[in-house]
Amino acid sequence: MNKHKKKKVIMNEYIRADQVSVIQDKEKMGAMSLNAALNMAEDQGLDLVQVSDDDIPTCRLMDYKQFLYKQNKKNAEIKRKSKSFEIKEIQIRPRIGQHDLDTKARHARRFLEDGNKVKVVLKLRGREMAHVDLNIENVLKQFALQLDDISSIEKEPKQEMKNRIFMTIKPDPSKSEKEQA
Repeated sequence: MNKHKKKKVIMNEYIRADQVSVIQDKEKMGAMSLNAALNMAEDQGLDLVQVSDDDIPTCRLMDYKQFLYKQNKKNAEIKRKSKSFEIKEIQIRPRIGQHDLDTKARHARRFLEDGNKVKVVLKLRGREMAHVDLNIENVLKQFALQLDDISSIEKEPKQEMKNRIFMTIKPDPSKSEKEQA
C-alpha cells in the first residue's frame, strides 16, 4: 500500500449529494442544497470542495488553486529547512602512525564541517583482537579527542564484529558556535 498516494479531491459539480453542510473561513454556514452551495461559491468566485464524506457531506468554500499554491510553498519550506546528512566512514588500524591518524582526523573534520556524521571503524587482525581494550582506549579515544572542538560522540566505541570496533561521531553546532564567538 502506497503511503504517498494522493487523495482525490471532489469539488464543484463532481460532488454527488443533494444536501451539503457548508463551511467558509472556519464559520459554519449550515446545511443547504447542493445547487444553493454551488451558486454561493460561484457568486464569490470560489470553489466548493468536499472535505468529509458523511451522510451530509461537509464542503468548504475556498479558492482551491490558491490553497494548493500555499500548500506547495509550505512543503517546499519544510523540505528546505530539513537537514540531510550522510554517514561517512573512516577506517583505522590499532598500530596506525601519528601522521596517518592526523590525516584521517583532517578528513573526518572536513566531513563534520559539511554536516555529515562520521563512522570510525577500527579494524583488528590476528593478535590485535586479544587486546581490544587497549586498542579502544589508545586509538579511538585519541581520534575523538582530535575532533573534540567541533564534534561529540554519538555512539561510544562498541565491538559489533569479531574484528571490528565502531564509533560514530556527529557534528556539534554548539561547540563550533563557541569557537566563532
